[in-house]
Amino acid sequence: NGDGDGRDPDPTDPGCPDIDPTELSHGTHVAGTVAARTNNGAGGAGVNWGGQAATRIMALRVLGQIQPFTDPNNCGVGYYSDIADAIIYAADRGARVINMSLGGGASSSTVDSAISYARGLGVTLVAAAGNDFCGPVSYPARNANVVAVAATTNTNARAAYSNCGPEIDVAAPGGSSAAGVVSATWSPAGGHTYASLQGTSMATPHVSGLVALMISRGITGPATLQSVLETTATDLGTAGRDNEFGAGLVNASAAVAGGSSSTRLRAFSGVSGAGSITVQSNVVIVSSDGAFTITNAQSGTKTVFAWQDVNGNGVVDAGDTFGRRDGVVITAGATTSGVNVTVERYSGAPLTVAGGGLAR
Repeated sequence: NGDGDGRDPDPTDPGCPDIDPTELSHGTHVAGTVAARTNNGAGGAGVNWGGQAATRIMALRVLGQIQPFTDPNNCGVGYYSDIADAIIYAADRGARVINMSLGGGASSSTVDSAISYARGLGVTLVAAAGNDFCGPVSYPARNANVVAVAATTNTNARAAYSNCGPEIDVAAPGGSSAAGVVSATWSPAGGHTYASLQGTSMATPHVSGLVALMISRGITGPATLQSVLETTATDLGTAGRDNEFGAGLVNASAAVAGGSSSTRLRAFSGVSGAGSITVQSNVVIVSSDGAFTITNAQSGTKTVFAWQDVNGNGVVDAGDTFGRRDGVVITAGATTSGVNVTVERYSGAPLTVAGGGLAR
């Protein structure tokens, strides 16, 4: 907590109680974006839907208040030595993803060494690009072994504050003054609350949470995880890789599928029987916004299926993402709209799938 030796003498003192007791907890907000409980009627939804990917948060606080407490700029600051110590601490205790919603101007050989150590243990490190209105990418985000995250608004534009540079790897929602990222937070004066914040700090946990989801689906290794994040990202701005969005806006559905069309979430219509599904249409990829248009569907009263074959074995089985909508009337030559299919992790008896030229 800003004491320069990586050891906080009082772990019960989050926030900046001596400088500004109303200051909201930055780390709590970030952690909520990764794994806040979901479908409970409160606050916002975590990327991991409340830990559904077996995600647990290891809360390591490296920034806080430092002396003199009379200086308002001494809130939310710390030392690179503390950051390096926390990276090593987390890596040694089994962390798979390290989120660093923080940054500075100068580089640090001490932090560089800690990053290399963690990556050598298979840890994926993700960091905020910084909020200097297209200024240079902050450190440690610009370290080549760290996934550097820029921020977008809810209209998929680059957030005005987001930094730019060739080190940007991907972009993620960071919010704006008009529409921020909602998450849980806390302050010494106000206690627990929810707040709408903006920044590349808010974008970064979207990526860290997505990496955790990818790991839960069997995609492992920092280099592989970053490659999939980038190759499945939705291109924004200038065509191809650019200094504002990197490879583009992270696409959770495509990334969790590992970049393979055969393991993407797909939709089709057909009929089901005892332990089987017969495809009676083309099989189409569900887009990142959840929309799909099924073509060449046989007429009649059918079922519309949505399925992500996570392990690519051609069978709907445990761990796959699956949903169905029964009783959909399909008329030859007509368009049926407004069919919504709710998907969830499948846990029933295996279902074989045949017909329709289902591509692998």
